[in-house]
Amino acid sequence: MKNFFLLVCMLVYTFGNTQSLTKIWETPQDLDTPESVLSDVKNNRLYVANIGGKEPWKADGNGFISILDLDGKTVDAKWIIGLDAPKGMARFQNLLYVSDITNVKVINIKSGKITNTINIEGSKTLNDVAVDTLGNVYVSDSRGRRVYKIANDKYEILIDTIDLKGPNGLFLDKGKLHVLDNSTLHAFEGGKLTPIVDGLTGGNDGIERISAKDMIVSCWSGTIYSVDYAKKTKKLLLDTTADKINAADIGINFKEKIIYVPTFFNNTVAAYKYEK
Repeated sequence: MKNFFLLVCMLVYTFGNTQSLTKIWETPQDLDTPESVLSDVKNNRLYVANIGGKEPWKADGNGFISILDLDGKTVDAKWIIGLDAPKGMARFQNLLYVSDITNVKVINIKSGKITNTINIEGSKTLNDVAVDTLGNVYVSDSRGRRVYKIANDKYEILIDTIDLKGPNGLFLDKGKLHVLDNSTLHAFEGGKLTPIVDGLTGGNDGIERISAKDMIVSCWSGTIYSVDYAKKTKKLLLDTTADKINAADIGINFKEKIIYVPTFFNNTVAAYKYEK
């Protein structure tokens, strides 16, 4: 009887912890090196940052932002144009913040106009962007090995090179900043980085929360992981590296548990249903 009870417990644990991704749609290859997706579920929108061309860090004016609906259909192919190589995006109220190599563009969503450019002197390759409930903006500099904080259009160094090797994905959860750096997810609190889980191989890119205890991490080469924050464990959910399909900076529909994956050089956005 004891062995039977243990077997039942193991089966409940196994099936209770099953996680999977099922592709539900993918756009045509009409995008141009899409690097990030930001969801606006309330307005049935997905913002997609397109680098434009094969040079991810070239200031060539070819970058743009597209708008898709939540089913992947194009609403406005080139909503914002004239960017260089846009990557991370974050929204605060009616403003969209977009990293663009060494500056952060501020876009008024209602007017569809760039209203401000915040140049960050000394930065090299600004990447992901996050914003807190007060409107403070955080941006990672991957090659500069820094994380900046922007408040009232003025920036400061929040995390410096001594602690970082190549930061990319940023995520704010209950006021706590999380940083993807060198295959490790860190929490930043009290001026210190604390590792949560490592071994997130493939070039860390995006991070989002998908449930009360699970985060989703995308890695550029084509892998997507779930991270159990409390247990400090990870699980590989998707691996498209063999097909040479990237998984860049993801977006999330939290309510419907849908993950939007920009495939970078494959020029699409793919949507996956998360199930657990």
